Amino acid sequence: MMIMQGYPAVRPELDLVEQEDQLTHEISLDEEIDPETSLDIFKPDPNYMENEKRYEELKKTLLG
Repeated sequence: MMIMQGYPAVRPELDLVEQEDQLTHEISLDEEIDPETSLDIFKPDPNYMENEKRYEELKKTLLG
């Protein structure tokens, strides 16, 4: 597949997670899978404004 050598699976500038920090979630096709449908329901954050302010402060700290 020489044609694909110029197209890496993940571009280096987007490879942000170190190999040792990556997690692989393995599933078996033989076992029953819990789809966790409760996660499909939107639940508003009662502390949205407070959390948004904290997020903005953290973002400034991390990104400058």
